[in-house]
Amino acid sequence: MNKYFLILGLLFFITPASAQEQCACGTNKKLSELIDCKPIKLKNQAQLYWQFNCDSSWLTFKSKSGIKKIIYSMPIAIEHTGQLGYSFATEYKQGFLIKNDVIAGCCAPPRFILFDKNTGDKLVDYGPLLFYSKDYQIPVVAYYRDDAIIIRNVGTNKLNIVNLPKGLIPHSQKAGERPAPEYLFDTETAGKDLIITYRYLKPNPNESWQKESVKIDLEKYREK
Repeated sequence: MNKYFLILGLLFFITPASAQEQCACGTNKKLSELIDCKPIKLKNQAQLYWQFNCDSSWLTFKSKSGIKKIIYSMPIAIEHTGQLGYSFATEYKQGFLIKNDVIAGCCAPPRFILFDKNTGDKLVDYGPLLFYSKDYQIPVVAYYRDDAIIIRNVGTNKLNIVNLPKGLIPHSQKAGERPAPEYLFDTETAGKDLIITYRYLKPNPNESWQKESVKIDLEKYREK
């Protein structure tokens, strides 16, 4: 009987300590200045927040009902938390978008991943994006794939495909020594329009850089 109460007593003290949120490293006080542990609150009352200790940092999803799930961890380069690896991009009705910077700075565009904001489960890995809407009611992402600009409705997964001349972007990427095709594109918004501009080189001896633009009406994607 005494052993039984001893075990219960240990559980009583161990459980709160193990469940305690961690956001400190005693031997590296500067991490507290670099890593923001303040929760990002989603519209469905779920949360995303960083935690860390001296060994690693990790991004936790907490559902409305309180269920927690670690969706990403950084066992190295902890001081670059939020700059390398996962960072919050935006939220839609269908989920939240995470930006994944696989390399700091040059030469590898970030990838983007859509997560279910009720469960924290990964839904879609979009890869590199040319554009993502930050408007909650306009769930749109745009990306380049196989000689085409693809506008994707995050909610319905319907695609608007803008075909480009075959081989134009791969040729321009190689000739211009660009590390990825995404570096040939620029995006801007003007009113209700998304304007995607791409630079290219025509395959001829006297080639010079040229530009073309594609205009997308974002209001067509607005959810009611």
